[in-house]
Amino acid sequence: MSASGLDSRGCRITGTTSASLIAFERALAAFQNWRAGADAEVDIALHEAPDFVMAHVLRAWLFLCSRDPQRVRLARPLFAIAAGLPSTLREQRHLTAIAAVLGDDYEGAKSALGALLKLHPRDVLALQVAHALDHVTGDLAAMRERVSAALPHWSYSMPGYHAVLAMHAFALEECGEYARAEDAAHAALNANALNARAHHALAHVFEMTDRFDEGVQWLNGHVDAWGKDTVVATHCRWHLALFHLARGECDAALALYDRHMGAGQSSDIADLIDGAALLWRVGLSGWRSGRALGRTRAGMGAAHRRWFLQLQRPARSARVRRCARLGQRQATGAIAGACTTVAHAARRDHAATRARVMPRHDRIRRGQRRAGDHAAGQPAPDGASARWQPCAARCAAPDAAESHRSHAATGAQAASRRTGNDAWCARGTCVTSLLRLGP
Repeated sequence: MSASGLDSRGCRITGTTSASLIAFERALAAFQNWRAGADAEVDIALHEAPDFVMAHVLRAWLFLCSRDPQRVRLARPLFAIAAGLPSTLREQRHLTAIAAVLGDDYEGAKSALGALLKLHPRDVLALQVAHALDHVTGDLAAMRERVSAALPHWSYSMPGYHAVLAMHAFALEECGEYARAEDAAHAALNANALNARAHHALAHVFEMTDRFDEGVQWLNGHVDAWGKDTVVATHCRWHLALFHLARGECDAALALYDRHMGAGQSSDIADLIDGAALLWRVGLSGWRSGRALGRTRAGMGAAHRRWFLQLQRPARSARVRRCARLGQRQATGAIAGACTTVAHAARRDHAATRARVMPRHDRIRRGQRRAGDHAAGQPAPDGASARWQPCAARCAAPDAAESHRSHAATGAQAASRRTGNDAWCARGTCVTSLLRLGP
């Protein structure tokens, strides 16, 4: 028999049983730590208590935080079920936020979750989702302040405290407070050494502070913590590959691609993005670029093309424009600029698209100081830019070959991100919203 009760953080929940609550807490812990298994645990929770509102809410957020449009669409029926169940005000605010995301109103979702967190600062699910929404909308100040405001209400003994510290670490890193971010990440790992989120935050710190040797040592030394049964194993290997590129070790980076990101390794959209972004960076580095671009054509199979060619399909152009308008209105900084680029591409304004992409490409290439260096320490010739220019021109043409359009889409997205920050390449707000606009 289902009933009301309290979760491990003292938040009231409805429709649960003791067995379903245990499964829910396991699912939430997996989601917080970026570990595999959350879906299976939610299945158990809902099997034990079909009216468990927060189990429906957690499952909906698991779907909505995915980059797979098929999974995203599955959140709609879950929302409909949960909305018809008796619920608390806190649970209702979760449902309000879910409805907003389903309608591509990210700011509305952030507002609903912000109001919830003022009353329930220990609702770690609300904090985690709001943190993610702050990230994809480029609202770095809100991402930092939101977690900072919640931290005083937590303590070391509370379940999930390490996840809050890891979120704090990432927010600090994104705001350029690298020393504080590193301290927070280590504090999170002291509380839970298997927190993959904290290892990822440290990877960002090492990247942004040019500590590439330490990045390689750290990720290799803790691979069991982030590389086994996690949802970010490929992404952390992408960071490891970037460290190798920064040290001029292109072969090591490509070996990671071949073992973990190449054709047949994974069909997960996040993994496909990482693989394509790595190949594009190898091409920019000037190291054996022909070999890298050969991998792009061979490795970017049907699943890669299906995702990257969304922007090129005329049937989707209205959705692209709608998504870009949303981004231009709601996003800030680089994300808003990327949305403008997408809007030009959707209108087939190829000259304007090239005009926006090329300066970003050149800035990123200059920023990757070591990635293109020769073994003797001399700068590589400016061949990557020269190769990109004709490719961009070919890709911009309406009759462009599929392989060139794939490469252009990969390059345009990678060029819209700053070095070391996966806000566009790995968390592309515009493209993710586009894919959510299906039936």
